[in-house]
Amino acid sequence: MLHAISISRPVKERLQERAFTGRVLSVHRVVCNLIDDGRDVITLLGPSVGQGPFGIALEPAFESLTVGDPAHADAAQLVVGELTVTLEGAPTWEPRPVWPRLRPARERVAAGFHAFDGWASSAIWGGLAHVTGADQYPEGKPTFMARLARGKEAYSRLIVEGLGEAKREALLQGARLLAGLGPGGTPAGDDFLVGVMAAIWLLGQAADAPAIAEVAAPRTSVLSAAFLQAAGRGEFIALWHAMLDALAAGDLGQVEEAAMRLESYGASSGADALDGFILAGRCLLADQPSHQQVEES
Repeated sequence: MLHAISISRPVKERLQERAFTGRVLSVHRVVCNLIDDGRDVITLLGPSVGQGPFGIALEPAFESLTVGDPAHADAAQLVVGELTVTLEGAPTWEPRPVWPRLRPARERVAAGFHAFDGWASSAIWGGLAHVTGADQYPEGKPTFMARLARGKEAYSRLIVEGLGEAKREALLQGARLLAGLGPGGTPAGDDFLVGVMAAIWLLGQAADAPAIAEVAAPRTSVLSAAFLQAAGRGEFIALWHAMLDALAAGDLGQVEEAAMRLESYGASSGADALDGFILAGRCLLADQPSHQQVEES
C-alpha cells in the first residue's frame, strides 16, 4: 500500500464532503488522470512533476493501470484498479498563491519581467503580434502560430482590446477563439489562456480570470477544462508558485530559472502558458486603464 506524499486542498475538501467514484481517464509514466460522472478530475502525480490544483502526489506506480480502470476515493484512501493509496495524514498543499502578498509587489514584478527581455524574438508572442510563419523561429521552439490559424484575431481581441483597452467583451471573444484549439489533452490555446489568467491574477482585474474560464471551459476537453477552471479560481501548479514568488522578489536570476522549469512542463503546455503570461503581463504592466476607469470615462 502506498502513502500519499501530499494532497491538494480542493481535493481534500471534496473527499471530506463526498466520495469520488469514477475511472482512469488517461495514464502516463508519472501522471494518471481520474474522472467521475460529474466531470470532476483528480490527478495522481509523481513527485518529479510537482503538485497541482486537483492533485494527489505519490511515488508513481501506474504500470498496472489502464484507461477505464475503476477508481474510488474517500477521505481515508484511494483505490484505482489494483493500486491502493492511503490519504490519511498526507500534508495538504495549497494551490492558490498568496495573491494579497504578490499583487502589491507590482514594481518588483515589473523589474523581474526584464528576465524575459531576451526571449521576445523567438517565442510565440512575437508570432501572435506580427503573424509571421513558423519558419521564422529557431528549430525546437514550439510556435503557437503553427497550430492556431486564428492567432492574430485572438491576440487582437484578448490582449490588445481585452487587456490593453480594458474591454471585457473583447477579452471574452479572444478567449472563445483560443479555447480548445490545438492537439493534446490540454490544447495549446487553453494553456495560453491559463498563462493569461495567471498574469491577470497578479497584475490585472481579478474578475477577468473567472470570466475567461467560464467561456473557455465548455469549449475544450475535460482535463483542460479542469485546469482552466482552477486558473479562474486563482489556483495553479507548483511551478507557477515558484516563478510568481521570484517575480515578487524582483530577482531576475530566480525568475529566469523558474521560467525555464515552467517552460519545460509537458510537451509544450508550459511554454504555451508562459507565452500567455508574458504577453498579458507586459500589457498589464503598461499601466493600462481598468474596466472601472473606462466605464467612468
